[in-house]
Amino acid sequence: MNSRNENDVALGGFFGVTVAAIVAGFLAILAIAGASGKNPEIAALVSDGKVFDAFFASIAETGGLAKVSAWVFVIACICPTGFCAFLASNAFATMLPKLPRIPMTLVAGGIGVILAATGIASNLVGFFLMVGAAFGPIAGVMLADYIRSSGWNGPRKGINWAGYIAWAFGLVLGLLGLITKGRFGYGLESLIPMVAAAAAYFVLAGFGLEPETLSLEQKKEA
Repeated sequence: MNSRNENDVALGGFFGVTVAAIVAGFLAILAIAGASGKNPEIAALVSDGKVFDAFFASIAETGGLAKVSAWVFVIACICPTGFCAFLASNAFATMLPKLPRIPMTLVAGGIGVILAATGIASNLVGFFLMVGAAFGPIAGVMLADYIRSSGWNGPRKGINWAGYIAWAFGLVLGLLGLITKGRFGYGLESLIPMVAAAAAYFVLAGFGLEPETLSLEQKKEA
């Protein structure tokens, strides 16, 4: 946003996001994999799903370089964390433009730090189940909207209640297995919520809960 030119954006994205994510993600996985093969106790932590504990134990395996390694990973996480927080706040600002963007970015970043510090984020299986359950319905809503409109005709005026309700319906279906601890799991938590959300959108839009599209000219005037 405050970059001098396109090169600044490209360099910032490459070093601040891409390279940093590789260091914080890919190299961290390699560290855990190498330490797991060397130390059965770390391998047991990985098997139990305690990824963060396994990661810190892997760093400790480096001996005198442990503190240096820890700080390298911490520094590498700063830019991707800030970037993800900015994307989250930008999405909320698009839906709710009256909310201030900078405080929203700080709140999103703070939530991420708390989840990481408390170890909740180490529950990767549950996390990815939630991501799949949330994004499947989004794809279904987008697909249904695209089919109904025979393409994308621009943003819609006001709140698209058909989209929100259909997404919430699909999300609940996707989280059934997680909420009930597997009692109502069906193994297709990404596909079924997508199809269900698309069908719900068609029905809700038919009842008039889908607002009219807003042309780019109207948006500029508004």
